[in-house]
Amino acid sequence: VHTEEYLASLKSSLTVAIIIE
Repeated sequence: VHTEEYLASLKSSLTVAIIIE
């Protein structure tokens, strides 16, 4: 897994979590 792809996925997950909250 590329680091950039991992960070992108993590950022997306964080964004979704913030929107849900």
